[in-house]
Amino acid sequence: MDENYKYTPLIEPIPIIEQVWPEGTIPLVHTRTMTYNHENFIRDCIEGILMQKTTFPVQVLIHDDASTDKTAEIIKEYESKYPHLIKAFYQEENSYSMPDKHKRREVFMTWRIGKYEAICEGDDYWTDPLKLQKQVDFMEENPDCSLCFHASKSIRNNNPNDYTLHRPKDIPLNNKFEMKHAILGGGGYRLLM
Repeated sequence: MDENYKYTPLIEPIPIIEQVWPEGTIPLVHTRTMTYNHENFIRDCIEGILMQKTTFPVQVLIHDDASTDKTAEIIKEYESKYPHLIKAFYQEENSYSMPDKHKRREVFMTWRIGKYEAICEGDDYWTDPLKLQKQVDFMEENPDCSLCFHASKSIRNNNPNDYTLHRPKDIPLNNKFEMKHAILGGGGYRLLM
């Protein structure tokens, strides 16, 4: 285990909403959700994160990019219910198309302190409660790997029967990807997607 992430792993995975870690414990994983006007989806996104069962500490980070619908209200509801777990940033002006969007998001980006970053956009959601545990186990066993991902479905028109299944291709472990600094943010963490 990396010396920055000092904690005693739990014996078995339990829901992250039930975990209690000593004050000052650095999360092994932080999730990152970027959202804008996802009122119809953000609950599923957050619930998919909160149902995760792990043996390690997790922090849930959410960036609302000045939504004009009820997205921010929903995030605040969850943030007040799980203040030990969820930390949200509410952008005052939409930054997505701004040339200085990275500067505008700097404060939020400094919150990312986990060894691993798991991305779940505001209109996406996870269905496997052991997703993070499986991915971290794999990454810990394969220290030369810097990214792992899983199959996904793209659902159309809110109809679960109308979807496209995306499966990862078999990629050799020694395959190398070029990742831009903007994606990794220079944080030194490894990605779980």
